[in-house]
Amino acid sequence: MFIREIFKFAIFIILLISLASASTVRINEVELNPSGTDNKNEWIELYSSQEVNLDGWTITNTKGKVFGLNGTVEGYKSFITPYNFLTNDKQKIKLFDNENKLVDETDEISDNSNDERSWQVCDNGWKFEQASKDEKNDCEDEEINKIEEDDTEKDKVNETQAAVNDSPIQNIVEQNNETEVITLAPKGIKTWKSKKEYIKEYALIGFALFCLLILVYLIRKDGQDKSDNDF
Repeated sequence: MFIREIFKFAIFIILLISLASASTVRINEVELNPSGTDNKNEWIELYSSQEVNLDGWTITNTKGKVFGLNGTVEGYKSFITPYNFLTNDKQKIKLFDNENKLVDETDEISDNSNDERSWQVCDNGWKFEQASKDEKNDCEDEEINKIEEDDTEKDKVNETQAAVNDSPIQNIVEQNNETEVITLAPKGIKTWKSKKEYIKEYALIGFALFCLLILVYLIRKDGQDKSDNDF
């Protein structure tokens, strides 16, 4: 009887974790003020690591106007907003699911540039970068660009060192001293994750540990009850 209860409890925990993992939709990019006319050119991009049904989901702007969503999203997907739904100043976009629960929201953003740049969510918050509609955000390559810059600096150092090694003075020095070779270890490329995804992973791990503690407690309590019954 007790084993059956444990089995039910384990299934319940698995379902809860699955439901928590399913909420992976985020507001990824917003174009408030595109180049040229705004009508039918303003858009909001969502991102999800897996397919999510958006029927009944809504997006609201700073003034509380509601924009209804439908269909599904998996990966990067942009939605053209109704005319004048997005204004250029102090916009705060919010995403709600089909139960009207807040899923994600932007910072307060403004765009008076009237060009091809958009607001994009990055590892360190929202940034105003070259638009990357329906693709990875432009800021996601920051770490790669930084590594490429480091590699360029490393090449310059190596070229300088090679020039010094070929100089007559260096040849004289090497006759009296052994040359020390220094190997520079390359930096690893980090996988980009938003702060919300890190928080979500930690929350799931903490929840799983909490459930494990409850399970251990129930098993020990059952064993103690059986011991008391034997006496």
